[in-house]
Amino acid sequence: MEDFVINRHMSLYEAFVLLIDCFKVSIRLEIILIFSLIFCGAYTPQILDLFLSKFAEFFNPDSSNKSLEDLFSPSQAPILDFLRSDPTIEPLRQKFPGFFLEKPIDLNPERPLIEDNPQYKKFLNLDFCLKPNELLQEFTGSPQEIIKLFPKTSFHDDEFSLCLGSIAKTYPVLEDLSQRLLNKLLENQGNIDTINDKSLEKKTMNFNLEAFMKTFPDSTIKPAQILQKLDKKTFRKLFKDPKIFANFIKIIQRFRKIYNLPFPVHLLFSKWINIHSQIQFLLTLFNTGSPDLISWAEIQQKRVISLDFNPTLRYASLSPAILQFWCCLDFLEILIESSESEYFAQIRNLFELPLGKTPDLLIIGLSQIKPKCGFVLLEELFSGLFPLYLLNHSNSIPILEALWKYNEKLMIEAIFALYKKENSSLNLSRVLDITQEIKDSLIPLTNCNFLNFSVSLGILASKREFLHFEHWLNERLKLSGNPFITSLLKYIEENVLFHCETIEKMPQNPVTNFQNACLSILEKAQLSLETLGIIMENLLGNGFDKLSIKNQKKSQEVFAGICKFFPPLAGVHESAKLEIENAANMYFQRYYYKEMKVEELMELLGKLKSSNNPSEKEIHACMLHYLFDEFRHHEEYSPEVLVMTGSIFGNLINSK
Repeated sequence: MEDFVINRHMSLYEAFVLLIDCFKVSIRLEIILIFSLIFCGAYTPQILDLFLSKFAEFFNPDSSNKSLEDLFSPSQAPILDFLRSDPTIEPLRQKFPGFFLEKPIDLNPERPLIEDNPQYKKFLNLDFCLKPNELLQEFTGSPQEIIKLFPKTSFHDDEFSLCLGSIAKTYPVLEDLSQRLLNKLLENQGNIDTINDKSLEKKTMNFNLEAFMKTFPDSTIKPAQILQKLDKKTFRKLFKDPKIFANFIKIIQRFRKIYNLPFPVHLLFSKWINIHSQIQFLLTLFNTGSPDLISWAEIQQKRVISLDFNPTLRYASLSPAILQFWCCLDFLEILIESSESEYFAQIRNLFELPLGKTPDLLIIGLSQIKPKCGFVLLEELFSGLFPLYLLNHSNSIPILEALWKYNEKLMIEAIFALYKKENSSLNLSRVLDITQEIKDSLIPLTNCNFLNFSVSLGILASKREFLHFEHWLNERLKLSGNPFITSLLKYIEENVLFHCETIEKMPQNPVTNFQNACLSILEKAQLSLETLGIIMENLLGNGFDKLSIKNQKKSQEVFAGICKFFPPLAGVHESAKLEIENAANMYFQRYYYKEMKVEELMELLGKLKSSNNPSEKEIHACMLHYLFDEFRHHEEYSPEVLVMTGSIFGNLINSK
């Protein structure tokens, strides 16, 4: 390119052809430049032939260009009308009839673009066929000089934002010879005689944004609106090039300082109309280290993750500083939603940094957002993060407490998902340990909609005396009804009756050994004769009619199996029930008639509970059921009876 020399005796046409051969510009721009020569007065047969040949090249059969609107925008009506009606290009219209619409206009057939024709005075400015941003991105001449070629009306907020993008592509650059020559041709309106070697010396073009802005009247542009116009489809390619992207961000930052504008937070924290441009913006920003161009401190409006779970942690202490952006909930939400695209893998890779450096912040942030899509990535991230904290992570409790506070439903789902996973280390004992660390988490977990899990956890919790079994059972029956009953009966069948039947089929053992084996199975199932009796009493008692036909039949079958392997329970549903209730009432009468002190009553309850006699255990269960069932009548109690009842509850609590 540097060896390219123009002979001063060349005609303008010859110089122009030689120059175009060296240009790395689009065919569309070549056509527009040839038009520029025509408008400068170089309307010769050679120029016209060149125009016709380039036009034919633009609309070749292999091209996707199918109409004049692919060359000029519909808003450039005068030039479109000229191409559709001027007699000098009739051969072109005959060759490509499908590209031309007949819109006859009364034009001077010899010279339609003469200055005396008022219809075409608008052609004196370049904006009839070319936009400022298109010229700025092709040439490195002074932007101020290029802008002078266009009327001030060409520069609205949309166009100005495109100009900033074009400037980011072009400046600062080192001009090559062809660019310098073309710039000089434009400056001298095609007069090649005024160009000398000195004028073509190589120079670096450094863009002066302040000077550029001064070329516009204050009323022409609205600076704040320009920053809102960066959401453009055409910027996708611009954002893909790291160097151009960095230059663009620097221009935006300088633009802000000139007009004292806040950082446009929508670039990072709002969803764009042109989602592909936004994703490319974010990918380039974080993959190239360019976040240093944007200061976290200068972004005023942002929803951030609370650091209450770790009072010693500060945003400014995060290293590298890029991690600060992952503390913003809006930013996390945008990334998750954007992952539902062909950019899934690239966006997933962005999460590797916070996953490795600050998983605590990431899991708490993700638990607080509410994206509308992108759930595949969100689930993948949670599946990797939750096991860190649910499986005895050293810092798990503060994190789990924060997660429960921000998103109880998510925590329950995560616990269940990890619990049901094959070969998972999260067993029911670990879940119960977690509920003892996280305040008020046991009841929501045992009352969750994952019924098989709920049944297993509730039975274990009652075995460890973390909850009152009968009270919990009644609440579950009221809230969940038949679906819960189905899961409860399934638990008894799979964990008790199935194993008892297996032992029964083995070679005969003494009866006492078989009974002990059945009791051992019951123990492993975290059940007791007492709890089995409570379950069957609730299912076969007054609520039997509320059961579905299927559950009625299943309850009777299960009860028959229980009676077979645990004979002491055979009479629970019959005469023994009345006997147990009478015994329980007798003990309470002795207490309320002051024949027994509260300490003696508590001692009695303890003996009944630890007794090997199933009937005595049933009396203990019946007395507790009576106490809780009487809650609804407490307001009718006399003060003395209420105090005595309170003493019982106080001692029960202390005994725990």
